[in-house]
Amino acid sequence: MFTNVKLRATPLGSFQSVVDYIGAMKGFLLFCLLLLGLVGSLKGQLLPYPTYQGDGQHLERLSLLAGSADGQQLAIRPYTYQNVASWLQRIDTSGLTLSAQQQWDIELAKERLALVNRVEQGSDEERGLFAKKGLTGWLNKSFYRQRGYAIAVERPGLKFYANPVLNFEFGNQSNTGTTSGAVFTNTRGATVRGEVDGKVWFQTTLYENQARLQSWEREWSSAYNNAVPGVGFFKPYNSSIFDISDGVDFFQATGEVGFNLTKHISARFGHGNPRLGTGYRSLILDNFADPYLFAEIDTRVWKIHYRNVFSQMKDGRQTSAFSNRKFIASHTLGIQLTKAWEVGITEMTVFQRENGFDAQYLNPIILYRAVEQDNGSTDNALIGLYSNLRIGKTAEVYGQILFDEFKFDELIGRTGWWANKQAIQVGGKWFGAFGQERLDIGAEFNSIRPFTFGHRFGPINYVHYDQPLAHPWGADLREFQFRVGYKIKKDWRISGQFVNMVQGDVALSPSPHIGANILYNNNLRGRDFDYAIADERPVKRTYAKVQLSWQPFAGASLHATYDYYQRSTTTSLIPNQHGVSFGFSMNTIQRSGVF
Repeated sequence: MFTNVKLRATPLGSFQSVVDYIGAMKGFLLFCLLLLGLVGSLKGQLLPYPTYQGDGQHLERLSLLAGSADGQQLAIRPYTYQNVASWLQRIDTSGLTLSAQQQWDIELAKERLALVNRVEQGSDEERGLFAKKGLTGWLNKSFYRQRGYAIAVERPGLKFYANPVLNFEFGNQSNTGTTSGAVFTNTRGATVRGEVDGKVWFQTTLYENQARLQSWEREWSSAYNNAVPGVGFFKPYNSSIFDISDGVDFFQATGEVGFNLTKHISARFGHGNPRLGTGYRSLILDNFADPYLFAEIDTRVWKIHYRNVFSQMKDGRQTSAFSNRKFIASHTLGIQLTKAWEVGITEMTVFQRENGFDAQYLNPIILYRAVEQDNGSTDNALIGLYSNLRIGKTAEVYGQILFDEFKFDELIGRTGWWANKQAIQVGGKWFGAFGQERLDIGAEFNSIRPFTFGHRFGPINYVHYDQPLAHPWGADLREFQFRVGYKIKKDWRISGQFVNMVQGDVALSPSPHIGANILYNNNLRGRDFDYAIADERPVKRTYAKVQLSWQPFAGASLHATYDYYQRSTTTSLIPNQHGVSFGFSMNTIQRSGVF
C-alpha cells in the first residue's frame, strides 16, 4: 500500500515564504526566547531520563521504592535525570533492606546517571572489562571509559556523553494472506546529552530507519490515511533482499534543552513527546505520535506540580509543501493529597490560526475555556482528571477520565447523545507480586465513547500528523490489557502481553461517520442520539506476545519474540496470524505502539 505514497521534503520556495513563516511563528518564538533569557542557576538535569528496550519497568519500581516527595508527581512524564537522582538519594538514606531486583534497578540507574566510577587506563578493572572483550589499542583507550557510555567527556564547564542507537529486528508472519512474509526493522543512529557550565543541559537523538510493518500495524495505517505508527514524514522502501515492495524509510530526530528559571520553576524547549499518566496507555496525552515542537514550564512548590506545555503540531500529512500548522496549549495541576495519593486536572485547547500562534494562550494561569469563548468558541477544548495511589513500596492503582464534551442532562437521560464524549481508564501495577520479588504484573481497562477526540472542524481534532495523541486506535472502543514480566536472572527476562479490544470499524468510509476514526469530521454522523461503544460494525481484536530477552549490558537487549493476532467482525474471521522474530537493540527508546 505504501508504494502509492509519494512524499518528498522541499525547502521554502522563496524569501517571502521564510518571512511569512517567521511572522506566523513570532508569538511562539518570542515566548521560547523569553524562557532562554531567564536562565538562572541549575541544580539538576531536567532532561528526560531514557527508558530503553530491555529495561523492563525499573523506573516504576524505583519511584515506588523511593516514596513520595513534595512536588514530584508520578503521572507527569517524562521523568528527568533529576527525578531519578533524588529517588536514589532517598532510597540510600531510608535504611531499607533491598532485594536483588531492587539492587539491580539501582545499579542500572547509577549507570544512566554516570555515577559509576570511570575506568582508568591500566587498572585491574580495565584489564578485566576490556581485554576480555577483545578491545585493544585505540578502541581500548577511546570508548566505554565510563560505564554505560561509549563516549564520556568531563571537563571544566562541559560534560558530554554519547551512545550508539541500534535496533535490528527480523521475523516472519504466517496466515496473513497477501500481507504474509518478512517483517523487519533496521535502525542506526546516535544519542548524546550533556551540560555547559552546570546551567544549561542538552540532549538529542537521531536515527535512520527502514522497516516493513507488522500486519496489525498495516491495518492501523490503512485506517489512518496510510500514516506510519509514530512517524511523520516517510518514503516508500523496496528491498530485493527481503522480497518486499511495501516497506517504509524514514529519518527521525529529537532534541531539547533544559534549565531552571528559579528554585522552583524550570523549563524545557525542544522536539519530543511529553506524556501524562502512569498507565500503559494514556487517554489524556500519550507518546505514540510523531515527535513535535514544544515549550514547557514546570513549577514545583510544596505539594503542587503545575505544568504548562505549548506545542506546535501538523494537520494532516506532509506532501510537496508545508503542512498546515496547529497548536495545543495545556496546563496541568497536580496535588499530593497524602504521601501516597496524588490527583490532578489538565485543560487542553487545540486551535489553528491563519497568522500563527494565538498569543492569548501564552497566559500560563488563565482558564483556556474563557479564552476560547472570547475567540468565538471555535477551538477544541478538552479536560482530563487523573489519580494515582501508591500501595506500600511495590504497588500502584491509577485512573483517568477525559471529557471532550459533556451534557449532564443527556448523560442521565441515557439517550446516547453523540456529543457525550468521554474516555475512562482504570489500572494497576504490582511489583514483586505474590511475594515473588522478580515478578511484575499489570492490568488496565480503557473505554472511549464514539466521537471522542474528533471535532466538527477537522483540522483541530486531537491528532498530530494523522496520528491520535491519546489511544492509537482513536475512539468508540473498549480495551483490556494484561502484562507480566519475570526476571529469571540479572540479565535474563521473560515477559508477556495480552490485549483484547472491541471497536467500531475504523476502516469505514467517513459518511456516515460512526465515531471510531477520529480523522473524520464529526458533522458527518448519521444521527444525533442512540450511540453506544462499538454498537455499529464492531471489530474484535486479540493480540498476545511472549518475549525472552537477554541484557548483555545496560541499554542493550538480545531478544526472541512470538506474536499472535486475531481480528474478527460479525460477518468474518480472519485466520489467526502468528509471527516469530529475533532482534538486537541498543539504546533504543521505548514508546507506545499500536498494541
